[in-house]
Amino acid sequence: MTDRVYCMKLNVTSAIKFSLSLVAAMMVYGTDYDNDVRFVIPCSIVSLLLMVAGLYYSDFGLSCGNYIISKRSYYKKKKKKPVAVQSSPGCFSTNAELSQLPSEYIVICNYHKQTLKMDNLVIGPSGIYVIDSNNIHGAIDKVLSVLMLNENLSMDGCVQSLKEKAMVVRGLVTAHTPLVKALKPVLCFTDARVNLMANEQADGVLVVSLKNLPANIVKAPLLLEPSDIRTASALIMNGAEYASCRTGEQASG
Repeated sequence: MTDRVYCMKLNVTSAIKFSLSLVAAMMVYGTDYDNDVRFVIPCSIVSLLLMVAGLYYSDFGLSCGNYIISKRSYYKKKKKKPVAVQSSPGCFSTNAELSQLPSEYIVICNYHKQTLKMDNLVIGPSGIYVIDSNNIHGAIDKVLSVLMLNENLSMDGCVQSLKEKAMVVRGLVTAHTPLVKALKPVLCFTDARVNLMANEQADGVLVVSLKNLPANIVKAPLLLEPSDIRTASALIMNGAEYASCRTGEQASG
């Protein structure tokens, strides 16, 4: 038996003996005053409080407190642990789905420009969509306004990474106010089940499943004229590389 365990037991035993002795003394003292029970009850409560205080300041109390704090920190870190951002081949699955969009939409797959890399990019009448395609499996929910995978892993890493990419795109079109206002970061899940309402966002990022992505784009309010789409395309595509690009017919006409 270690010295710490011995001291812990000694402190607990001493606190209990002291409290029991105090209770007995107070009950005897209360009996001498015509069995006035109204005196015994407050004294018993005081003794119990003293016992709790003794346990709290003993090694046993400190050990329990440290254990609870360590477990709380463990689960807190587990819930906040961000999921690694995946540069998955999901961008090609998303590109196939985006090919259903009307012809006036420009659809770009696997966009690269300097340090900026995006899975998918859509420029059209309803806005400029900066899309990250994630092919993880599981269920996507919002827990206390935080996007979570299977209710125990935070997707905050994916959300923040996408917002940073959107800010880079914003820098490319910053001189044109209509284009800045039309920017829309979208986190698309190609395989996971998204348990969110239509058009629901997480920290300013639209979260959708792959099958609902085209509908979210087409049904959104119109923000850009054909001239705006051409300007956005010229600014964003200048010096960029990509796997494929479908040019919008009306925008280029």
